[in-house]
Amino acid sequence: MSFLRAGGPSLCQGCVHVRRVESAKGSVFWMCGRHVGDPRFPKYPPQPVRACSGHSPAPVSRGLDAPDGKGRVERE
Repeated sequence: MSFLRAGGPSLCQGCVHVRRVESAKGSVFWMCGRHVGDPRFPKYPPQPVRACSGHSPAPVSRGLDAPDGKGRVERE
């Protein structure tokens, strides 16, 4: 199930610091790269995130539901 359908849009999905992590059981989590070195940011923020002081928009649309778990780049 796509996160967009499950919980609505989140700032994390369009952020350069996010990484999609899938557990062995198939659960999907959004890991914030800002947590490294800055304790203000949770490693796995509760979703959906509506406001974030560390958000940095990705330069292109990222397909974060890609099977590789890393996302794929899609031109808009």
